[in-house]
Amino acid sequence: MHRVKNGAFTSYVINSEISEYSGQDKSFVTNLSYGSLRNYIYLEACLRPLLKRPDKLPNEVMNALIIASYEILIKETPRRAAVNEWVKIIKQKYGRLSGLANAVLRRVEDIELAENIRYSIPEWLYNNWLELFGEEIAINIAKGMLEPEPLWLMSYNDNAQKELIAEACSVKAGPLENSLEIKPSKSLNKLKAFKKGYIQPQNPCSTIAVRLLEPKPNQRVLDLASGNGIKAAQIAATGADVVCVELDKRKLEASKKNLKRLGFRAEHISFDLTKLPAIEPASKVLLDAPCSGTGTLRGNPEIKLRLKNEDLVASAKLQKQMLNNAAQLTDKKGTLIYSVCAISKEETIDVIKEFLENSNFTIEDFETHLPHFKTDYGTFLLPYNGLDGFFIAKLKN
Repeated sequence: MHRVKNGAFTSYVINSEISEYSGQDKSFVTNLSYGSLRNYIYLEACLRPLLKRPDKLPNEVMNALIIASYEILIKETPRRAAVNEWVKIIKQKYGRLSGLANAVLRRVEDIELAENIRYSIPEWLYNNWLELFGEEIAINIAKGMLEPEPLWLMSYNDNAQKELIAEACSVKAGPLENSLEIKPSKSLNKLKAFKKGYIQPQNPCSTIAVRLLEPKPNQRVLDLASGNGIKAAQIAATGADVVCVELDKRKLEASKKNLKRLGFRAEHISFDLTKLPAIEPASKVLLDAPCSGTGTLRGNPEIKLRLKNEDLVASAKLQKQMLNNAAQLTDKKGTLIYSVCAISKEETIDVIKEFLENSNFTIEDFETHLPHFKTDYGTFLLPYNGLDGFFIAKLKN
């Protein structure tokens, strides 16, 4: 937890720590870690009144108290069992603080707190949602971010579901075509369906941008800020010719490797999209811009412990530069999709509003049966029912 609060990604830290654990232990530690981080702001608020100088406690002790409180207050583990176990753990390294831990954990309880703290959302971000969506949707978003994240897959082979079931995975159809929700029987990368290139982890909301782009066989498509190539795979699956443009060379290498696993090909270019690349424009362009990730707090709870309001302003400045360059790479009468996994006004409505005021592009409405919230400048896909939050604007040159 200390590593996560200091800049590491939750998934990376957990995977590196539990690689040698058994399947059952991996699941237990993963759920405990993610649950504690998702509820961190609330749990810390419940503990603080019981601690004279919480900031003076060793990080390991405070983190242990957070996890123990999660078990007691959220998971409703019998208090006596949770207290005894966590006091024993603290005593191993911090014997002098075991008495304090014992007293605190016997008294910690749910207390009256502000709405944003109860749902472990920073006040500035919660206020952003209130302004954007109103109270009902803001509360539902905050609640949704506390739920466990399902494992969503895109299926790229008709035999994917059959292969997964053969390996004792629980499989359900997702809300969109070729989308699956599974409970794996082992690590995903050990499944035959994964090794054979039948499946790709991808949240259903993440697939909407490419679905709206409607790439055609042999059509040249630009995937700007292409990252690890998740959406590039979607585009390539239609038979289109994909050009991936990404600054981070490690991501480009990951994209090449992943596309090869899936049986797809793409051209890869390393370039900083805050400048205009010297490449031929296309009639179909996707800009999946770098963003704050506020739509993915369920799977990346570390974001809300580190993100500041001013970070959104910096992010929006970058997105505006990239969008202006993406526009110059879009043919006349072509389609440009702007997509971010963010649900903040600065990175969405404000970006598109300024862009439309200074370009010849118009915005096109689109329909979706996924939970959503429409604006004059694009559509928010709402993070309900295990889905990630996204903002998408379909732009026509």
